[in-house]
Amino acid sequence: MSDSTFTDPKVIELSRSFVNVIAHSETAHGDRDAMVGKEKVKLCTEYGNIPCSVHTKGWSTAVGKFINGTFGTPTTIFADPKGKEIGKAEGGLSGKELINKMNDALAKVPGDHIPTTLWQTAKRLVADSDAWLAKGEPKKAAECLVKLSKIKGAPIKEMADEAAGRANEAGRKALQAALALGADEEKKKALKKIVDDYKPLDVSAEAKKELDALK
Repeated sequence: MSDSTFTDPKVIELSRSFVNVIAHSETAHGDRDAMVGKEKVKLCTEYGNIPCSVHTKGWSTAVGKFINGTFGTPTTIFADPKGKEIGKAEGGLSGKELINKMNDALAKVPGDHIPTTLWQTAKRLVADSDAWLAKGEPKKAAECLVKLSKIKGAPIKEMADEAAGRANEAGRKALQAALALGADEEKKKALKKIVDDYKPLDVSAEAKKELDALK
């Protein structure tokens, strides 16, 4: 590959829609000591952010499954989520050539192509929402879900619906407790809090309906 291929911003951005695996059998280049967080680890001197065991494991996976006999180096292989080969290119590629190959591969895979960064953001928002619910902070949980709802993609929508379901369930428990209060003023106060804290979830509208019936 050209030295500029993997540093091309467009290649980097598009690569986030792939699971990228390095396959390289050699380890003579050695490793170096590095700190990952507070942990001291050994990282490959050739591929600076992984240990040599990662690229040798990639090699053992690629040989036999995708590569047989002689081949040119580097070889770039594209596979679908089930591991079926859908494209291959021998020899170095420019950034533009690699982008074209990547887009060709994506076109062969149906469904949403969600970049890693968006997927990680969505997972974090779900975890944060659940954590806020556990701490009794539904308003902050709902804020996370609002942000989550703005991320496109069917798998993320499914994730968002499940998280919203958990929040609505917590809200409905609070709604039952509010409706069980004896004095109307106490009931109104509790219902208004649910309306405000769980907006724009379904349970907020349900609490608003109960509140309006008391006026």
